[in-house]
Amino acid sequence: MKRTTICAVLCLAAVCTGCGRASEFPQATMPAATTTAVTTTTAVTTATTAETSATTKKKTTAASTTTTTTTTTTTTTQKATGDTTEAATEAPLRDWQTAYARTLTDILADLPEEEDPDAPANWFALIRLDGDDVPELVIMQETAMSVYVYTERGVELLVEDGYKSNAIDGNVAFREGESQLASAFMTMGAGSGFTIFRYDGALDGNHMSTIVFDNNADVDGELPYDPIWDEAEDYEVTDNGYHDVTLGESWTVVDDQFRHSWTITEEHIEEVTAHAWDAYDDITTTEAADTTEEE
Repeated sequence: MKRTTICAVLCLAAVCTGCGRASEFPQATMPAATTTAVTTTTAVTTATTAETSATTKKKTTAASTTTTTTTTTTTTTQKATGDTTEAATEAPLRDWQTAYARTLTDILADLPEEEDPDAPANWFALIRLDGDDVPELVIMQETAMSVYVYTERGVELLVEDGYKSNAIDGNVAFREGESQLASAFMTMGAGSGFTIFRYDGALDGNHMSTIVFDNNADVDGELPYDPIWDEAEDYEVTDNGYHDVTLGESWTVVDDQFRHSWTITEEHIEEVTAHAWDAYDDITTTEAADTTEEE
C-alpha cells in the first residue's frame, strides 16, 4: 500500500513537472526575438534608403556642377521653387562659353598691368569665321594676335601672327561665314598688304591655305609681279600705293569699334561668358549697350 501510494505521488509529481515545462513554451522569447529582428531590419532598410538617397543627390549635384555653370544652377533652383522669372527659362550655358572663359581667365592672370588704361592694348573678340553657331575667339595682346577655336577636344589654337603696331589697330579682319581671316603686315621697304588664311571644310591647320597680297609684288612694286594680284578683286583687296593696302566692305575689321570686341578684364569675361545668348548678334555687354544708346 505504501509502495502504491509512493508511486502515485511520484507519478503525480512528474506529471505536474511536465505540465509546468509545457506551459513555459508559450512564454518563450521567440516572439520578442522576432519583433526585434523585424525592427532591426526596418531600421537598416531605412538607413540604407537614406544613404542611397544622399549618395544620389550628391552625385547629381556633382554632375551639375561639372557640366554647367552658375547660371544653370540658378535656373534649376528657381524652377524647383516654382519661380517663373525670366532667368528660370534661360537656356544653359554652352560648352564653348565655359571653355573660352577659362582661357581668357588664364590669359588675364598673366597680363602685366596696362601702362595706359585709357589706351588699352589687350583685347579679345568673338568672330564668326564659318557658318556654325560657335564663334571663334580672337586674342589681341599688344602686337600679337591669336585665334582659337572650340572643338570636341576643347579650345585649340588656330593661327597666330604679329605686327609692328598693336593688333587691335585694324590689323585683323574676317569674312563672316566664308572661313577667311586677313592679317595685315608691313615690311621695312615699300611693301605692305595682307596675308589671307583660307579654311576649306574645317577650321584647322590641315584645311588651311594662305594667299599673300604684298603691294611690293604688284605691277609697280620692286619685286617680280605676283599673279595673285589678278585675284585681288575677288578678295576685295586694293593696292592704293606706298604702304596702303585696304580691304573692301565684305571684310569686318576687328578693332576697338567692332561690336564683339572687349578689353580683357574680369568684368568683361564674366559678362560675355555668363549669359546664354540666343544668337551671336545678341552677344554684347552693358558697356557696349550704353554706348549704343548714347549714339
